[in-house]
Amino acid sequence: MLTAEIESQIIAPLAQVFRDNDHSLIAVLRVLLGSEHFFDAAIPNSIIKSPLDYNMGMLKELEITSGYRTHWDGNVVHYEQFNPNHPAFLEQEIDQTTLAYNLFGQNLHWSNYNQGMQLFTPPNVSGWPAFYQEPVYDMFWINSSTIKSRKQAAHWFRWGLWLYSYEDEGVFLKYNLHNYLSTYRNPANFEDFFNEFNERLCGAPVDSSTYEMLKNELLGNMNEMHWEEYINAFLDDPSKENLSSIQWRFDNVLFKFFELSVYHIH
Repeated sequence: MLTAEIESQIIAPLAQVFRDNDHSLIAVLRVLLGSEHFFDAAIPNSIIKSPLDYNMGMLKELEITSGYRTHWDGNVVHYEQFNPNHPAFLEQEIDQTTLAYNLFGQNLHWSNYNQGMQLFTPPNVSGWPAFYQEPVYDMFWINSSTIKSRKQAAHWFRWGLWLYSYEDEGVFLKYNLHNYLSTYRNPANFEDFFNEFNERLCGAPVDSSTYEMLKNELLGNMNEMHWEEYINAFLDDPSKENLSSIQWRFDNVLFKFFELSVYHIH
């Protein structure tokens, strides 16, 4: 919330820096990013993510654009990396232009629109009101309609984002779990992995009950020694069998993570 103190002690001095440096934004940012205010403990995790932040955050974290296609034929799921010659993957070539149009121009555009932000069409030159308009400010993004759309987006990010239809069923782009795990410092150690997982997705610690819930989603009936065994086996050999043993665990815990209130803020 914009207060008189912020106006007089932060905004006014920065405006003066802006004027004194021939309207250079670099000079303003240099002062702001080096100030105590920027590192104030009250600032991180204090604003609700816009739909664009929410959706693109998931897409970037999971590196969806480097994923693989899947096709559900009504009975089984076909994976592009294990069955590349399936007609669902051969019928439509996915080059970067097609991928950008199907993924961003349709899928993510629709998801952002349903969450209250139609991309490239702000209501006026000031942008969307959620960031400045009292009394709701960032609470503008959360209501009974948009929260359901956010949950639906979280659902599709775990199963895969729709690309196109094939024989009345969808072809989806799913995150590559092997590549994703390889970005972690020590994925085979459960505690190390989970702490980094939480830090990357939430940026803030979760309470003990939430931690236990998420831990159970990943481990299930395994213990941490089994976790190490499964992860090392998968990283050494990303076969369909090794993938199947852990993929569903990640799908479930990602859905739980993306539903957490702490994930909706930054």
